[in-house]
Amino acid sequence: MNVKTTIALVALLAIVGAYLYFFELNSQTPEGPAQPMATEQNGAPLLAEPPPLATNGAKITVDRQEKTTVIKRSDEDWIEVEPVQFPLNNYSINTIVDNIRDLRYTQKFTPSQNGAPSLAEAGLDPPQATLTYHPDAETTLTFQIGRKLLGGHGYITVNTDENVYVVGDTLHQELIEAKPTTWRKKSFDVPSIEQTDQIILTRDLAQIQLHKIDGRWFLDEAATQRAAEDKVKTLADSVGQISVDKFVIDDPEDLKLYGLDNPTTIVQVHNAAEKKAVTLRIGAPADLKDESFFATWSTTDEPSGVIFTLGESKIKPFDIAADGLRSPKIFTTTADDVRRLLITRNGREQIILERDANGWAFASPGPGYLADAEASKTLLDNLIVLESSDFKAPYARPGTTPTAIVEMARGGSGQQRVEFFSDGDGFMALGGGETTGYRFSHDQVDLLFQPVLELRDRTVIDLPADKIRGLVLTRPDAQFDFILDGEQWRLGQHDSFETAAFNQLRDALSPLKAEGWSLETVDPSISMTIKTTDGDRRILVDPESRRATLTGINATFVLSQDTVDLLMSEYRDRSVLSLAMEDLASVKIDQDDKVMTLRRSADGTYDADKIEDIDQAKAAAMFGALAQLQAASYHTPQDLAVDPDKPYVALILQTTDKQTHRVTIWKGPEPEAQSPTVFGRLNDAELLFTLTDSSVKDFDLVLNPPPVKSP
Repeated sequence: MNVKTTIALVALLAIVGAYLYFFELNSQTPEGPAQPMATEQNGAPLLAEPPPLATNGAKITVDRQEKTTVIKRSDEDWIEVEPVQFPLNNYSINTIVDNIRDLRYTQKFTPSQNGAPSLAEAGLDPPQATLTYHPDAETTLTFQIGRKLLGGHGYITVNTDENVYVVGDTLHQELIEAKPTTWRKKSFDVPSIEQTDQIILTRDLAQIQLHKIDGRWFLDEAATQRAAEDKVKTLADSVGQISVDKFVIDDPEDLKLYGLDNPTTIVQVHNAAEKKAVTLRIGAPADLKDESFFATWSTTDEPSGVIFTLGESKIKPFDIAADGLRSPKIFTTTADDVRRLLITRNGREQIILERDANGWAFASPGPGYLADAEASKTLLDNLIVLESSDFKAPYARPGTTPTAIVEMARGGSGQQRVEFFSDGDGFMALGGGETTGYRFSHDQVDLLFQPVLELRDRTVIDLPADKIRGLVLTRPDAQFDFILDGEQWRLGQHDSFETAAFNQLRDALSPLKAEGWSLETVDPSISMTIKTTDGDRRILVDPESRRATLTGINATFVLSQDTVDLLMSEYRDRSVLSLAMEDLASVKIDQDDKVMTLRRSADGTYDADKIEDIDQAKAAAMFGALAQLQAASYHTPQDLAVDPDKPYVALILQTTDKQTHRVTIWKGPEPEAQSPTVFGRLNDAELLFTLTDSSVKDFDLVLNPPPVKSP
């Protein structure tokens, strides 16, 4: 910085300091020299007595720059009434009122006397703003607001007092610096959904009227078209959630410029009890991207002169058709309330279910069997939750007989009747006293047309486990004769058997539950006789279709896949060999006259002749699988179509105590992307066994042998 610049800055600071000293801080009042500037809190009250609190009808008039704003209090709210009518932010206006009541001055002077500033110099001729406040009908306070001073102060006069006062600049900020639009509400008071009794939505001249009748919402005054309560609430809430983006203009000469001469959307929310209504009108886009739109808000039938913009997301909820507000549910009751269900099909067949403390039952005379509790509940639940998104309103009842009629009676009183009519590739449903048709597909109402047999009690055998004294399971591949010997079960002449699998089978019979009922016949390949203390019962089963019959029941039932799997399980002892792994010394592998011996050393490592580097993990897996060799199932050679003279490989197992076991392996076809089927025989046993999937994986060293060294 050069010398000339420094001198210029010092001179400027001297001028500013002199101005502050002579004109701002050292102005004299008629009483003498000015006192040092005090803080506002330490100043004297401007008004001898605080004005009364604002009452209903209180009025504030603000004049500035030839523009007048008139504000009135209505109940607890402040409203702008001139030049336009618009709700105001109570906090902002109450702040102004509080500032008036709390005004304190730190200096006062008579303008143009004793060196004091003139009215013009104080910004009071003309004043920069005039505030007239009527807290009640008897009180009037007029304040003229002058220019601001440095340090958070400004000039003001009050009523006819000729003195000028230096006060805090809070009123200056509110009345001079801020625009009246900052006092306006950006979100609006809307009746709650509980207070609202009518909503009118008009879009592109198409009008939707929503009426609350006896606490429920309808799309017509006759209460024949039900509305979705949650969707109506969302619509009403969306009105209350709008937020002004920007105030644009007041009292425009031509509403057409804003698309508000014929608004694209009008939303009216009414509270008839309190005779209140609010109206939102939405006009044309305010930008080229359609991201904001012009709108007005009013509490009267006439549109407000205040135009503002709303973001596209705020008006999107109003882009909805009447069908989007309809209740999607055809039934209005809840499943817990239904005590009687009557279904009439094709005007003839009837299903009548009644519920008491014991559950669901067919009404007398009934079909001759008990009702299934779960199936009855499933049918009712399926009907209760039926929803459609395809409506026809108004829908006139056809002159034809309904394909089905559903009548639900609630506990105490009340009943709902719904008729279903065939309509193209589906059904049209019409509730009693309603004019909205609900379209449903065949899949949606398939349970409505299921055979009554499907509602039959699914408990086929209700038999306690301790009543079962024996089971004879006969399959094409084997017969299993289970006998209760005292307290212990045994399998024929076998010393041991798969008790866990047998216990699962016995539990499945106590009770035996059907998955469903069928009108088809049974071509059985499995039979099971259940011996009980009350006599024998025989079940015939076709495992492919899972259909079965039972002596004493004249109907076909369908077993679950789990039950069929139990009938097809292996119950003979599946342990082919039970050796400790360390007791297995070597395995000789003989395949197509190629012999290789695999040995296990005492330290648990493996080696083999003719192979340099044996895979230790695969060798350990094979030894482990052989020591504890498990069968998946047992079969005759004829069952498996095995040529006994053409095995895939023979394994000679040598134990540490010089015992020998021969395991002969046959390899079946290898399905795509699956493990091959592997059969085996221990020594000269009559039956072959199939290896479990895990054993097949452990036999990889046998099924896919490594290359051997050349001699």
